[in-house]
Amino acid sequence: EHQKPWLSWLQARGIDSSAGFPDIHRPADELGGTTDSEVTNAPPVYSKDETPAAFLAGEFIRWLGEQERDTPWFAHLSFLSPHPPFIVPEPYNRMYDPAEGPAFQRAVSWQAEAESHPYLAYDLDLQERSKFRPGAEGKVRDWG
Repeated sequence: EHQKPWLSWLQARGIDSSAGFPDIHRPADELGGTTDSEVTNAPPVYSKDETPAAFLAGEFIRWLGEQERDTPWFAHLSFLSPHPPFIVPEPYNRMYDPAEGPAFQRAVSWQAEAESHPYLAYDLDLQERSKFRPGAEGKVRDWG
């Protein structure tokens, strides 16, 4: 995704966005460091009011205010969240404890999951952790 306008907006708000995309979506305590590759609820450097969705909504509202009242207009906004990478700022990162929810409905192993459908066999071999958690290494199938 092209996130340069959002990154520039963050920079103007005093958020160090020099990590760029996708690293801006790493947990704040990992920027410039290493990633342990585990799933985490740690927040990013941006706040709930500085997410890509908040930026998009704000820019649309600004743009809408510039339109002539009697002139037709059209806008297409594409809100992609939730979408990889999966990271959310406070307070959303603490709203639900995964241990308190139901167990995931899945096969006992990724190999058994792959046997359930040819596409899963194909896809489970391709999905990298870094797509969902920037900096993470390995395959998604290996997460517990």
